[in-house]
Amino acid sequence: MTSGDPAHEPPAAESQYQRLTRNWAELLQEIRVAQTGVQILFGFLLTLPFTARWNVVTPFQRAIFIAILLLTALASVLLIGPVAFHRVVFRHHARAELVRAANALALAGLVVLALAIVGVVLLVVSVLMGTVATVVIGLGTAVTFAAVWGLLPALALRQAEQRPRPAEPPAADRTNGTDRADRADRADRADRADRAEGGDAHPEGDGPGAIP
Repeated sequence: MTSGDPAHEPPAAESQYQRLTRNWAELLQEIRVAQTGVQILFGFLLTLPFTARWNVVTPFQRAIFIAILLLTALASVLLIGPVAFHRVVFRHHARAELVRAANALALAGLVVLALAIVGVVLLVVSVLMGTVATVVIGLGTAVTFAAVWGLLPALALRQAEQRPRPAEPPAADRTNGTDRADRADRADRADRADRAEGGDAHPEGDGPGAIP
């Protein structure tokens, strides 16, 4: 039984290498988005100690700043880590290990980035407003991250697990499906070549041997 929605269907006859290549490409796109946020946050943090109001911050605010700076540096390490990993294992036939490691590094980097952003919100609000507002806004920011980055994907994953899975093709079809189109194409060309040698060739677009 299938879901009837093409968006839920797996790619037809996708080999393990093709799946790993697709997973790696998707990870790279996601990491680029996250790295942009880290770069903007890092640039903002590096300018703070050189502003005019830095001398009036409290020791607590300085401690928050140091924690945020370290979290942002750690997020940079984790989110750029897959690139370094790829350079090390390049041409060593370790695509599966690369995808697994990159996925773990990306997840950890997103968690650390969320903590850093929450810390920035706490720091800025603590300078502009009182303690109560700082706590309320900080908690609200943390809950928002947990809901959007954690709860929503968890609910979607649960819904996907409850959806009836499409029927798998026979083992022979899964094994040979990737080159079925190539074999058919070669057979068609060979058939046309045989007809041409026998004087029964048809120009493209005419006759039963034409390509539609």
